[in-house]
Amino acid sequence: MSLLVRLFGLVLLAILPAIAIEAYNEFELRSIREKQVHEEALRLARLANSEMDRIAEGTREMQVAFAENPDVADANWARCNEAAARLLPRLTGYSDIGVATTGGDLVCAAVPQNRGVNIHGSPAFQGLLTANGFAIGTYDPGGPGGVKILPFGEPLRNAAGEKTGIVWATLDLDWLTRHFADRFQGADMTLALVDRDGTTLVRLPDPEKWVGHKLANQYAGMLQDLHEGTIDTVGMDGVRRIIGYAPLSLEPRGLFVGVGLTKSALFAEINRATLRGAVLVALCLGLALLAAWIGGRAFLGRPIEALLRAAERWRQGDYAARSGVAEHHSEIGQLGRAFDDMAGELEQREGERQRAEQQLRQFNDTLEQRVADRTNELVEATRRLALESEERQRAEIALLHAHRMESIGQLTGRVAHDFNNLLAAVLGNLEIAQMRAKEENVLRLLAGAARAAERGARLTEQLLAFSRKQHLQPRPVEINEMVRGMGEILERSIGETVRLEETLAPDLWPAMTDPTQIELVILNLAINARDAMPLGGRLSIETRNAAADDPQRPAELAPGDYVCITVADTGTGMSEEVLARAPEPFFTTKDAGKGSGLGLSMVYGVARQSGGAVAMTSRVGEGTTVRVYLPRAAEAEARVESPAAAAADFAALAGRTVLLIDDDEDVRQVSAALLQELDCKVVEAESGQSGLAALDGNPGIDLAVVDFAMPGMNGVKV
Repeated sequence: MSLLVRLFGLVLLAILPAIAIEAYNEFELRSIREKQVHEEALRLARLANSEMDRIAEGTREMQVAFAENPDVADANWARCNEAAARLLPRLTGYSDIGVATTGGDLVCAAVPQNRGVNIHGSPAFQGLLTANGFAIGTYDPGGPGGVKILPFGEPLRNAAGEKTGIVWATLDLDWLTRHFADRFQGADMTLALVDRDGTTLVRLPDPEKWVGHKLANQYAGMLQDLHEGTIDTVGMDGVRRIIGYAPLSLEPRGLFVGVGLTKSALFAEINRATLRGAVLVALCLGLALLAAWIGGRAFLGRPIEALLRAAERWRQGDYAARSGVAEHHSEIGQLGRAFDDMAGELEQREGERQRAEQQLRQFNDTLEQRVADRTNELVEATRRLALESEERQRAEIALLHAHRMESIGQLTGRVAHDFNNLLAAVLGNLEIAQMRAKEENVLRLLAGAARAAERGARLTEQLLAFSRKQHLQPRPVEINEMVRGMGEILERSIGETVRLEETLAPDLWPAMTDPTQIELVILNLAINARDAMPLGGRLSIETRNAAADDPQRPAELAPGDYVCITVADTGTGMSEEVLARAPEPFFTTKDAGKGSGLGLSMVYGVARQSGGAVAMTSRVGEGTTVRVYLPRAAEAEARVESPAAAAADFAALAGRTVLLIDDDEDVRQVSAALLQELDCKVVEAESGQSGLAALDGNPGIDLAVVDFAMPGMNGVKV
C-alpha cells in the first residue's frame, strides 16, 4: 500500500464522523416521516371505515323497519312488492330490496324482474340465508342490468321467534364508489373496500380496472386478522405504498377498508434533501483528497523517492549509496540521517560477512559428508526399531485375542454346564411324561417339547466344544471311512445345487479323536459352505497326512504327526475383518434366525480339545478353505455301536438297587424317576462323600450312576 493511499485513508477517517452524523440525521428524519405517514394512513382508514360502518348500520336499521311492515309480517307478498317498490326510490344507493324464503326464493322484490328468482345457489347470498343475525354478503357482478352489487340480509321471524326468511337489500357498488370518491379521493392516495373473500368492491382511483379483482397474497394476513393496522408493500398497480387498513366494526365483520399513501410522493422532499447532502459531502471529500495529494507529493513523496532510489542501489550491490535528504530538519530528515548511518554500518558488515561466508563454505565441504553418514545410520536404526515395534504389536494383539477367547470359553463352559443340567432335568421329565401319557394330543405336545429341548442340548454341546469343557471320548479313528460313511447325509444337507467332491489319501494315518464330534465338525463345515453358495457351487473334502515338516501346519501345533481334513467351497468368501472374528462364539454374518454363530466355534473347540488346531483362509468372491488338524493315533480301532445291547442292559436293571449320586437336585430327581420306571430301587446321594457313606451303609447296592462334574469330589474320584 503506497504512502499516498495511506494518506487518503487518514483523510477518509477524519471525514468519516461527519458522514456518520449526516447519515444518522437522515435515518432519523426518514424514520419520523415514515411514522407520520403510517399514522396518517391509519387515520384515513379509520375515517373511511366509520363511513362504511354508518352505511351498513343504516342498511340494517332500514331492513329491521321493513321487516316490521304488517304486509311483510303477514306474508302478503303482493302488497309487500308494492311497499318495496314505494320504498326503493327513497333509498339512496340501493338497487333493490325485498324478502326471500330460507330456501332462497325471492317472494318479494322492488324490481319486478327479480321476483320469483331463487338465490340459494348464488355465492354472494349464501351467507345471508344461513345467518341468524344481520349479515353482509360478498361481491356479485350479476345484478339487474349487470349492476355490481353488495347484498345485505336481516332475519325475518314469526311471532314465535322462528326464522322464516330474510329481508334483503343490494347496495349499488357504482354508487358506493362515487360516494367514497366525493369524500376521500386525493392526489397520491388510494382507497379500497374488499369483502371477506378478498374481492375488491371499491377502488379509487381507476375503479373500472380493479373492482371485482382478488387481492394479492401479501394481503392474506390482513384478511385473517380482525384488527386494524398498517403495512408497507407494493400495491396491485406496482406502486409502493404505506397502507392503513381497518375491518368493519359492525358484526359480522365481513368488510375491510384500506387507504394507501404513495411513498415516492410523500418522501420526495426528503429524497431531494438527501441528494443535496450527499453532493456536498462528496464535494468536501474530493477537495480534502486533492489537498492531501498535493501536500503529500511535496512534503512526503520526493524525500521518500530519494530513499527508495538509494535502497534500490543497495539491492544492486552499491553499498556506498546515500539518500541525500539528511540536510532536512524534519522527521524525514532524521530518517535520512539514520538511513545514511545504517548504510555505512551495513557496508562495513558486508565485508565481514563475505569473509565469514568464505570460511563457512570451506567448513561445509566436509560437513555434508559427515551429515550424510550420520543420516544413513539413523535411517537404519529407525527401520530396525519399526520392525521390532510391528512384531511386538502383532504379539500383543495375538496375546489379547487369546486371553479374550479363553475368557469367553470359560464363561461359555460354565453357562453351558449349568444349562445342560437344566436340559437334562427337562428331557427326563418329558420322557417320564411320555411314558405315562395316554392321549395322542398330549403325546404330540410332549414330543414337540422334547425336540426343542434336544435342540437346546445340541446347542450346549457346541458351547462345551468351544470352551473345551466337553467330555470327549478320543480313540483311533479312520477318517476316510468316516467321510465315506457320511456321504449320504452330506449330500442331503448341502442340497442338489452343490457338487460334493472327495479326495481321500489312500495311506491316511488313523487320528486320535472323538468320532462323534468329528462327524459334527465335518457336518458343520459342510452346512456353512452350503450357506456361502446360495446359487450352487463345489464342496471339496480332502484328507492327507501332515508330517512334522509340513509347511502348511499352523505354528500353534505341538511337534508330531497329524491328520489334516480340508473342507473347501467356492462360495462368497470372507473379508479379512470377518475372517479374524469367525471363530468367536455367537458371531455370524447370517440373517437373524438363520445361524447361532457357534458352528465354527465348535469346530475350533473340538480340534483344540483333541490336541489339534484349525487353519482358515478365505477371499471375497473366491471361497473359503478350512483345515482341521488332528493328532495321529498309533493304530485304528473299529467303531462299535450296539443300541440293542444298550436296550438289553436297561431291561436287566429291573429289580436292582442303584446308587444315584448327583449334586443337582433337579437332575437327581428326574434320574431317580427314570430308574424307578425301570423297576429299580434307588438310593440317592447329593455329593461324592455322601455317596460313599451310602455305599458303606447299603451292602446290597448293585451299581452306581455318578455325575462327573461335582464340587469337592468329582465322579472319577468316587
